Amino acid sequence: MRNMRKPGVFLCALVIIFFMGFIIQILWRGSSIVDSHPAALETTSTPTSPPTSPVIGPQSEELTNLLKMIEWPLAPTNVSLEFSTYPKTSEYFIINPRATYMIGESLEVLIIAKDHKGRTKNYGGDYFHVKLHSLSLKAGVSGSVTDHNNGSYTARFILQWSGETMISVRLMHSSELIAILHQQRDTRPDKVFFKGYFEKNGIREVVECNFDLPGQDVCEYYDRQNQEKWVCQRPKNLPCDSYRDHSSGGNRKIQSEEEKPFFSMSLIDQEIPSNLGSLNVLPLKNVTNALKQINLHVIHHNPGPLLATDAEFNYLVQWRAHQKPLRMERSGIQELRYISSELDRLGNRKGMIIVITCWSHFLTYPVGVYIHRLHHIREAVVRLLERSPETTILIKSANTGYRFDHGSDWLSVQLDILMRAMFSKLPVTVLDVWQMTSCHREPENLHPIKVIIKNEVDLMLSFICPH
Repeated sequence: MRNMRKPGVFLCALVIIFFMGFIIQILWRGSSIVDSHPAALETTSTPTSPPTSPVIGPQSEELTNLLKMIEWPLAPTNVSLEFSTYPKTSEYFIINPRATYMIGESLEVLIIAKDHKGRTKNYGGDYFHVKLHSLSLKAGVSGSVTDHNNGSYTARFILQWSGETMISVRLMHSSELIAILHQQRDTRPDKVFFKGYFEKNGIREVVECNFDLPGQDVCEYYDRQNQEKWVCQRPKNLPCDSYRDHSSGGNRKIQSEEEKPFFSMSLIDQEIPSNLGSLNVLPLKNVTNALKQINLHVIHHNPGPLLATDAEFNYLVQWRAHQKPLRMERSGIQELRYISSELDRLGNRKGMIIVITCWSHFLTYPVGVYIHRLHHIREAVVRLLERSPETTILIKSANTGYRFDHGSDWLSVQLDILMRAMFSKLPVTVLDVWQMTSCHREPENLHPIKVIIKNEVDLMLSFICPH
């Protein structure tokens, strides 16, 4: 995987495609891209299992390896709340503490998970965020966590600045909650649903849509190139080809009464208390962007498409929403595009740079759905690099701060691991913004504030024009 800075490509005749959780930004000189809607097939869905085990081309071994990479130790079933991991009784200590440290040295911290009664857990599976940070220096860096599967964990850091350095250990999810999230992700893909808007001859109907609606009479829409199916309940008075718009629908509450206490916000993303003070660590030009937005007179701003241009440096920026599933306000289905299809439409253009990120809207589905989509994106990247070998491809990692129903950072990190693995053998660069969002002095948010976005953009530009 290419993670070194690329020399010398400047922002001229530049092409960037930005897939921000199904959101595309395209920077290029010239043409527009037109898509056609897949054919509607009138069918009746039968109860089928969700596609948790898609075949990735002929390499079924790859699927096995990918699933193995995100294996997680799951807690025993039917554990009562008092035996689950509790942040207020859990603790952590520095391993082999010293009076002073030096920049570049490693630091190890032992984390002990305990339940609500202060009893040490005897199995693992908890999900922690660990970081070093300094309020005065406005600095932060995350560490790695090793699960010893016995209630203890080791967090490891590299000391990267001198002066004030504090340790933070947060319990994001108990192992018991993760077991619930794991089960719900794989067995209840219907927990998030969408709306389909049908219209013809002045008649309008709104119905439920999703990847599958088992047992219901549906209109089926199939994209043969990407081997992707999307279905909507069959309208009572309209044909399937009158499907016009798509939007978010809502979330279903699927937690049982026994499960609800594990989702209490007092137990999620909570700092583990510590008496450790600050570590004593010893020491060993702003650019203005001239982009101007062009009004495309779109009905809804969020789904786009949006367009901006920079006449001084001669480049164009286009933003549009990606293909379903898409949790966003109402948008025309003709504006929703598959990433792989968009990549296949690009020719060999000098100075072309493509940035892809794809994860958040797949959190609520079995991981096989995500692997299937990434497979087609990866194959399209390979085809693009074959015909345009000088193209630079950057892949942005997930953000932290997922705080919505049926979403969590644990689900995000699972998809992030899969993304990195699936692109690991290609000449692409990973823009790792996980630390930027998890270690910043500002509260974590799936949609980061402006200062974090600026840091992410600066990171991206450092690979595009490093001088």
